[in-house]
Amino acid sequence: FVATKPSFDKNQLKRGWMYLEKASDAWHEHHETNYSYGENISEYPNWECILSTRQENSPAVIPEDSPFEIIPLTTPQQMLEETQAMHHCVVTYIESCIEGKTRIFSVRLAGNGQRFATAELSRISGEWKLVQLKGKSNLELMHRLHTASDPLAVALQSLVDWYNRNSPIQNETPGTEVSTM
Repeated sequence: FVATKPSFDKNQLKRGWMYLEKASDAWHEHHETNYSYGENISEYPNWECILSTRQENSPAVIPEDSPFEIIPLTTPQQMLEETQAMHHCVVTYIESCIEGKTRIFSVRLAGNGQRFATAELSRISGEWKLVQLKGKSNLELMHRLHTASDPLAVALQSLVDWYNRNSPIQNETPGTEVSTM
């Protein structure tokens, strides 16, 4: 929130933080994303993710001592649950996942499975790249990747490296646009 540096009108300032929080909650509750995907979620197919299909047979994708675990989201229901738990619109990426252009991962704390972030890998110029890393309510976390020793940076770089070594590039779309959750 602070990173976006929002500007408030006089009414918003007068009503205060509680008003803004309630207005945000109401918007998310009634926003079309929850309705359009929630009602029709079973109509979308699942998709393959090499991490979920090969994980048991492959070496560890991230270091064993990592405080994070990375869960591939491969069903519309999982995407909807991530959207609802993390308060962002990752569910709108279902079509990109089905088409194979994007892969979405839930980054969770290894000790208790609590959701920490949502990561998006997209194919750009023949390689998989981490293009978004969002915490709850779209909290921007990409800055964490600039510190090579940060356990989150280590885990996600390991994921990207593993994905580029093990994932065949199909239906590549050169110059894929990077979008926001």
